[in-house]
Amino acid sequence: MSSYQDLSLADAGPRKISTSGRALLADQNFNKGTAFTSSERAIFGLHGLLPTNVQTLDQQAQRAYEQYSSYESDLLKNNFMTSMAEQNIVLYYKLIQDHMKEMFSIIYTPTEGDAIQNYSREFRRPEGCFLSIKHQDEIEERMSQFIKPGSQDGTNGVDYIVVSDGEQILGIGDQAKKLFPEAYIHFEDFGVTNARRILDRYRKQYAVFNDDVQGTGCVTLASIIAAAKASDVKLGDLRVLSFGAGSAGTGIAGQITAGIASDKRCSKEEAMKQIFLVDKQGLLLSNDESFLDQKDLKSIIAEVKPHVLIGTSTVSGAFTEDAVEEMHKHVKQPIIFPRSNPTRLHEAKPEDLLKWTDGQALIATGSPFPPVKYNGEEYTIAECNNSVCFPDAGSGRDCSSKGAPASKEKDSKKGLCPDVEQAREVSVKIAMGVLRQAAKEDLLGVENVPLDDEEELKQWIQTQMWKPEYK
Repeated sequence: MSSYQDLSLADAGPRKISTSGRALLADQNFNKGTAFTSSERAIFGLHGLLPTNVQTLDQQAQRAYEQYSSYESDLLKNNFMTSMAEQNIVLYYKLIQDHMKEMFSIIYTPTEGDAIQNYSREFRRPEGCFLSIKHQDEIEERMSQFIKPGSQDGTNGVDYIVVSDGEQILGIGDQAKKLFPEAYIHFEDFGVTNARRILDRYRKQYAVFNDDVQGTGCVTLASIIAAAKASDVKLGDLRVLSFGAGSAGTGIAGQITAGIASDKRCSKEEAMKQIFLVDKQGLLLSNDESFLDQKDLKSIIAEVKPHVLIGTSTVSGAFTEDAVEEMHKHVKQPIIFPRSNPTRLHEAKPEDLLKWTDGQALIATGSPFPPVKYNGEEYTIAECNNSVCFPDAGSGRDCSSKGAPASKEKDSKKGLCPDVEQAREVSVKIAMGVLRQAAKEDLLGVENVPLDDEEELKQWIQTQMWKPEYK
């Protein structure tokens, strides 16, 4: 096998840095804290700025974890992790890697939502680039502060850009493209009126990805495929009811439509007849249809008889007992995904869904839930979370569904998604799928990718994956 260490993104070897002393310790990307060796301390002028004891990364991680564990509330733990990221990025990710299952709900959904709500009340180091619709003439100047001089790969030091408009910006030009010509642009949390419009506008010009439209749809479809296999139902036969028709709900509907069309070998227009969307006005209808304008979810379920019920409405408790029982009348194993975040906005609790369906429901949620015991059996509640797929874009639905325990073991009590601890492994599989599809569409853009050798391709990808290790 080749080593691939000469690739531009290969994460190996020493790094050249120009800072020293206090400036080096203040740079979270290069700071090692007490892990700086004696020789490094001499070279970079760190004597007197650190305790004399030299520690390994593992020792630092253990000490940091003990401090993390001392905080009683999830929000305080989130604050600690944010502080750690601002001080030492390697140690931050080392902590997460060592305690992924425990920390994921702290650094992400649902605790991160609480942290965002408290953002204006806390003093912390600002992160990212803040752009204002009121100062469009300053956008290029503001973004130029993030250029890293001396970059040899044409990226100006930036490979991946996450953009959120807060329903305010974008549509003002392509400065992302001008300053960082090779960067991949990830649209995050765009409102329903802008999400699809902007994605469609730019997708043929630049490498763009909308997490709410494509990521949510991708991981939800993967979970549905796993649920269908676990319950011996064909994907192409499913009727799907999505409660919530925002960017996430419509994105999910689009991905499921493509999945059904592929499985049935029918047109997307034909597959759409099996997808039903409900928003606050009731069931969404085309202009020439005249049935089912009820707002009552139970009534809609009675008519549609869905196999799958998906919630992206943020209406807490929307999946009521009578609605779920109505669904169970028509479907032996209802597939129910209350995906709204954070946890307090979930359409239903997993333990209730199992009780109302006599343990038959196949469940995936948008936030983490502990296993549920019902009638002496333990049910794993899968977290149907975009984070499994968006690091390597969205075309790996088959890879994700094959990694689901319920699918592999044909056991409906197992999880419908790969566990978060499998994220890196799943990311490799997704990246393999993306590369092969890009090659088919003549969009690869790089040479000498070992597409025909499974193990070589896996190593080619893994060599370029960042790892929390000191250089």
